Amino acid sequence: MPIASIATTEDLAALLDLFRVSDVSATVEPIERAEQIWRQTMSHHGATIFVAVAWAKIAATSMLITAPNLLRSGQEHAFLEKCSLSPCLPGARPCTRRR
Repeated sequence: MPIASIATTEDLAALLDLFRVSDVSATVEPIERAEQIWRQTMSHHGATIFVAVAWAKIAATSMLITAPNLLRSGQEHAFLEKCSLSPCLPGARPCTRRR
């Protein structure tokens, strides 16, 4: 079973590879623009990107975004976003990949 960890700046190329095989959406180009966006994302307060590695490749990713909240006694909101799963993982359903 893949183990999740917090993404690092070095994970960009592997994430772009995952997005390509997952057929989630078009990735940003050129690579210099992707690198700029990745640096912004990694330094954004309240955003944490998680990656799960299987067979020496990033097999899944998600982003946790936290934001201030005036309700619930001031406890932050948390949103889970941009989940991507490699269609190559055992047990991955064909419907997880757009056609």
